[in-house]
Amino acid sequence: MPPPKQVKEDLAKLQELASSPTAAEILGVIHREVLDVANKVTNWKPVEPRKEFLNVQTGYVQMFYKEQNEESEVLRYTVLYVRNNIGNLVHELTHVAVNEAYRSELVNYPKHKRTRVPARFSDETKRGGYSLVNEAQRQESWSDEDKNRTLIDTLKELDTLATKVKAIEESTNISVVSNQLKYGSDQPHKEYDTVINQILVWLHQWGYNKKEEVSAEKNLYVEVERCALKAYECRKEARQASSSHTPHTPSVSSSSGDRYTAATSFPKDFAKETAT
Repeated sequence: MPPPKQVKEDLAKLQELASSPTAAEILGVIHREVLDVANKVTNWKPVEPRKEFLNVQTGYVQMFYKEQNEESEVLRYTVLYVRNNIGNLVHELTHVAVNEAYRSELVNYPKHKRTRVPARFSDETKRGGYSLVNEAQRQESWSDEDKNRTLIDTLKELDTLATKVKAIEESTNISVVSNQLKYGSDQPHKEYDTVINQILVWLHQWGYNKKEEVSAEKNLYVEVERCALKAYECRKEARQASSSHTPHTPSVSSSSGDRYTAATSFPKDFAKETAT
C-alpha cells in the first residue's frame, strides 16, 4: 500500500534535507539510510502535531512476521509518527533500520544470547502477518547489561554538554534534548540509536552545526554527530555481515571515535506498541 499524501510530503522533506548541500555528510548518510528502509513500511499512521507532543516521544513501530516461528523474518512494519516533525520521523524509521540491520526485534545492537528467552507469542492479524505480543520481554532477554551501561554513560555525557548549552541559551529546545536523552537512558537497548539520530536532526535544524568552534552548542553537535556515526557504522557492519540481507548501504568517507511514552490517547492497536 503506498503511503498517504501527508506521509509522502514528509518523506519528500526528509529526502530534500538528505540531499541538501547544507546537511553534514554524516547527517545525510543517516537520512538516506532511513529513507532506504521506508519502503518496508506498509502501514503509515501520521498524527497531527500538538503542543503536548513537544516534551514526549510520540510514535511507535510495530512488526509483522511472515510465520509464527523463531526463524521467520519481518514481513512488514507499521509506523505511527508526528506529521511535519522530521526528527520524530527519523526516530521511528531508525527503529526499522536497526531491526533490518541486527534482526534483533528492535534491540539496537547484536542479540546477547541468553539461556532463557521466552518463545514468540504472536497473533495473526486480519491484514496478514503475525504481530509479536511478548516483544518487550524478549527484548529484555536479548539485552546486554554491559552494553547498556556504556550507552547510558554516553547519553549522560551528552546531557552534561546539553546542560552547558542550557546555562547560556534561553530556549526550550535544549530542555527537549535533555528529556530525549533521559528517554534513551531509560531504554538504552532499544532507544539509543533512535534518540541520537533524532537529536542530530534537531541540532542541525537549530543551526548548531554552524556555531563557532569553541561554543557549547558546537561541542554538543560534534559529540552527537560522533555518536551517530559510530552507531551507523555498527549497523552498517551488521548489514554487511548478514548473508541474507544486502540493502544499499550509504558510505561515509570520514571516521571518528568510539561508540515519554506519549501522554495521549491513540487507537486501540496502540496498545500493541513495540517501540516508541
